[in-house]
Amino acid sequence: AFVVFALCSWVICSQAFSNSGGSFQVQKHKNTVGMRASAVRYEGDAVRTLYWFRKALRLHDNPSLHAASIGTSTIDHIFCLDPWFVSSGKVGVNRLGFLLESLQDLHQSLTNVGSRLIIVHGNPLEEIPRICKEWGITRIYFESDTEDYARHRDAALLSWAAGHGVEAVRVCGHT
Repeated sequence: AFVVFALCSWVICSQAFSNSGGSFQVQKHKNTVGMRASAVRYEGDAVRTLYWFRKALRLHDNPSLHAASIGTSTIDHIFCLDPWFVSSGKVGVNRLGFLLESLQDLHQSLTNVGSRLIIVHGNPLEEIPRICKEWGITRIYFESDTEDYARHRDAALLSWAAGHGVEAVRVCGHT
């Protein structure tokens, strides 16, 4: 299955993984408003936070996730399957397999606390703005990343957020 993953699109692979016992929800250019029902809800003002998981695929020891939970009324958790990583040639079969296992573990951890991980497929610079508009997100949190591609992508996302009234917070702290 992992060889197929390396050769096929992220969507096909993720659907195959789901059929083999995983429980991910993969969305590509679909209205995902109805999927927000299991977001974790907190006390506080009506601040809707989107937490974008990237490298720190865990709940414990995650400074950016902890920061995102402060002062929010709702927090949704996403992971964006960015096609750039497969097409860049930097991701091999073993790394993709490890990613799938890590995402499954993260999804289970979120399920245990009454939420879930929503996986979207596509360029984060297209998918995250779409999600923010559809879900009424007012704040985005994510962990900083020092890789060249990530720095450029993050700068563009921060710029988009500033121009659209969405607070975007990049937190240092991945291990």
